[in-house]
Amino acid sequence: VPPRKLCIKCNSTDVDWIEMSGNGQIAAFSCISVGTTFMVEKGYSMKKPYCFSVIKLDEGPMVSGQLLGVDESKPDTIKIETPVKIKFIETDLKGETRVDLGFEPA
Repeated sequence: VPPRKLCIKCNSTDVDWIEMSGNGQIAAFSCISVGTTFMVEKGYSMKKPYCFSVIKLDEGPMVSGQLLGVDESKPDTIKIETPVKIKFIETDLKGETRVDLGFEPA
């Protein structure tokens, strides 16, 4: 994830890249049945929902991304604080590769 333009704690613009492990825990999630056009085109629907999550990385920052490797139709089986690891999601978009953050149980 690229550095933010400013620090969210002190508003400093003196920010830099810091390499993270990509490991963390589920802090929050939502399973979505009516998605954006992009997600519908990827095959998600009322019958095939997807989950979006907020992850607290082991290093402290929180990031969001799609939650993979879970049963999206049974959100009661997904638990807060479940350990996860990053999984980059590559999608072909009109000949170009789009990369999004995803997370799956560790």
